[in-house]
Amino acid sequence: MEFISYFIFICMIFPMCLMLFILDKKPRLLVGYLLVGIYVCLFCSELNGIIVSHLHNDFTLATTTYTPVVEEFFKALPILYYAFVYKPDRRTLMMLAFVLGVGFAMLENMVYVIRNLDSLSFGFALTRGLCAGLMHSVCTMMVGMGIFFVHKKRKLFICGTTALLGFAATYHAVFNILVQSEYFWVGYIIPSLTYVCIIGIPYAKKSKKTAENNIIK
Repeated sequence: MEFISYFIFICMIFPMCLMLFILDKKPRLLVGYLLVGIYVCLFCSELNGIIVSHLHNDFTLATTTYTPVVEEFFKALPILYYAFVYKPDRRTLMMLAFVLGVGFAMLENMVYVIRNLDSLSFGFALTRGLCAGLMHSVCTMMVGMGIFFVHKKRKLFICGTTALLGFAATYHAVFNILVQSEYFWVGYIIPSLTYVCIIGIPYAKKSKKTAENNIIK
């Protein structure tokens, strides 16, 4: 079980890499960032393992303090790179950030499932997929949204990026704290509510604009 993360990584990464040669530009970019998310998860799992060992295997302390910072920092790096090098529009950056978070969550969830085969249930799978998995994607997408605005303004970049990473790490840590407490159900619904709010704002603005145009006509 020690190398389970590597076995899953290999099984996932090779078929998806082959997809890159037959996809068009934009789908290839999305699959590429999905692969990046999977790799970041593997890297962070090794780094988190070192942190947990130095904390005398105190898993609760690690997951509520150190690992959220590590994971959100390394998930944000590929998004920062793409924002500075390619100057994408906000929608593209948000999509890449969300897809990267999905890739991260996919590998993490698969490892969790295999390590907990004795206690598997439909509720466990639903919780990991819809709650913990969505949390990673939402955190990265919020950072991507913020980076779009701060990377163009040199004076805001350092403090803005630091604030974004701090916010994402805090959100992540609060989620971990809640799901390990008696208020676990609150932690379970927070990512879904955040996701609905994020994707609902553009649709609400679009509907409002359409209604205003109809009134003018």
